[in-house]
Amino acid sequence: MASCPAADCQYLLNPGSNVSIPALQPNPDVSGIGVLVGFVGTAYATFILLLAYYLLGLHLQDSTYDNPIDAGIIKWIWRGHSPELDEKWTDAVQKAILMLSDQQIVTGIAILVAGYTQLRCGISSYHWQTIISLAWFSSFTHLTTLTVLRTYLHQFQAVRISRVILMLTVAVMLAVALMPTGSGYWFDILSKNENELGVSVAGVPAVCFFNTLRLHNYPKAFDQGFSMLVSLFLIVFGYSVRCIQLFDKSSSLATRSLRTLPGDWWKRRVLEKALRYVPTNRVYATFGRSNMALSLYILVKAVADLLESILWEILWLAFVLAWGTVRLISTRQSISGSDKEVVLVESFWGFGQIVPVLLLGLPVLGLAEIGYETWLEKKHVQSQPATPVAASPTGVNVPLMPLPVVSTSHSNANERVHDPNLSIAARYNGDFYQYEWFRALLVLMVMFVLMIAIRYLYQLAASAPTYNYKEVLSVLGMQFMYLISMLPLLVIVSLSLQDFPLLWFRSSEPGIDYNPKQQKIYLRIWVCLVFALLLCITIWTLWFT
Repeated sequence: MASCPAADCQYLLNPGSNVSIPALQPNPDVSGIGVLVGFVGTAYATFILLLAYYLLGLHLQDSTYDNPIDAGIIKWIWRGHSPELDEKWTDAVQKAILMLSDQQIVTGIAILVAGYTQLRCGISSYHWQTIISLAWFSSFTHLTTLTVLRTYLHQFQAVRISRVILMLTVAVMLAVALMPTGSGYWFDILSKNENELGVSVAGVPAVCFFNTLRLHNYPKAFDQGFSMLVSLFLIVFGYSVRCIQLFDKSSSLATRSLRTLPGDWWKRRVLEKALRYVPTNRVYATFGRSNMALSLYILVKAVADLLESILWEILWLAFVLAWGTVRLISTRQSISGSDKEVVLVESFWGFGQIVPVLLLGLPVLGLAEIGYETWLEKKHVQSQPATPVAASPTGVNVPLMPLPVVSTSHSNANERVHDPNLSIAARYNGDFYQYEWFRALLVLMVMFVLMIAIRYLYQLAASAPTYNYKEVLSVLGMQFMYLISMLPLLVIVSLSLQDFPLLWFRSSEPGIDYNPKQQKIYLRIWVCLVFALLLCITIWTLWFT
């Protein structure tokens, strides 16, 4: 069996010695252009398929899924025009997502195993950083697919257990791979500037950084340590949440403990205060304890619904893909001097680089085959005899279809919410999603998150390749504090300011009772004005401070 020479780590163990650093050698199997395109392309293909699954409203066909945010978005997108895709097409798309999910977890394990097998043979720290980025792509893309596949995995215990084992394998391997990135010299492999000793360390074997973890006098820096800790936290948190969601008992227990029981207790306290007290002073009615408690409950409910929605999973995956792309591009662009020849060699389109790109067509072919089989099954069903009908007493044939259920709670809730004689807390004892101000609150929350994420990526790209997290955090710290302080204020303002157009409308027509339909128009205009004002303030705060 062929063996490789042991890596020489004397340079990092004894920085003052005259040991020369090995030059960076090309490794197309890890960071070749075709390998990168294959990994990144598969991740983005999975994202596009998940986005199509969401926008077509296929997740709404799952009877166990009832997130109101996702349902409202799909209803708003299609405006009453259903995409008319039956369960067969839903199953076809889910099979395609399952295929890509399996591919993501297998490729993630493959790239990590390839890196660990080359670790003792002296794989460079530059290529180790590339392995971490590619494994990050695969692991978090796979985690996002589990949200769509949750119901499917609940039905097959063996598949679920095997997937959990693979997930834990990837999590442990990726967490261990991240450990040397907390080194004080690690970011020097991504920097165009040489380190404090005047030499580039991009070619230093990655195993040397593992060996220095036990040294107490080894330099550590805030940027490297913060990046490593945040990455480890995201891995532990992300994989823990997905493992809990894959099992019915653990998922139900977590939902009941973290949301149902605290929410029920909070609602009882709020409603008791609202029923005991009918305010006579408008200012105290607006900023009283019961309304402040109600505002906090509404905010927590909105945040919880957003975090449980597929929309949040899509946004999170988009952020992870963008972040990983920035890291990959900046890592390749950071190589300078004589090491640039390595990038040129790894950018050559040889056989080993063309094959991974061609393999991108396998998911497309698989999806086409699944779609074709589904189309044939649907065509076969349509060729069968029509659905039997039942004869009515009048002699007219009536199709055997269930009658729609008509609910009257919506109109009753509207009459209650537009009655200014009630306290604010007493009006909103119902579904918040039917009110314009609550939907505007959700839209503003999503825009807050998007703007902060975009600003973070912008700052990260601007500080690349050294990633000065101190500078990034200093910019985003004030904006994050603005976010967590603005949202509670936004809720109480949304609740209270509705009284002003209501009272103005009543005073303009003395002797005439309030008209819910006309007051609804005034409320909608008022909410739009408040929303536009807060949005302008937010944009100015996030981008010009």
